[in-house]
Amino acid sequence: SHLLPSGFWHSPECEFLRECIARSQEPVVGTVRLSVFKGQVYILGRESPRSLYNEELV
Repeated sequence: SHLLPSGFWHSPECEFLRECIARSQEPVVGTVRLSVFKGQVYILGRESPRSLYNEELV
């Protein structure tokens, strides 16, 4: 978080962090439904074919 205000957006460390985040999100798939109202964001639902959640186990 200190890299951006310090002017290190194009530094090797910041580029490494951005690449790590991008690669960690490659297997992430699904849909999130949101509602935005008066500056607030509410999650209405989410679903993914790769979800680890199993309602039968709850």
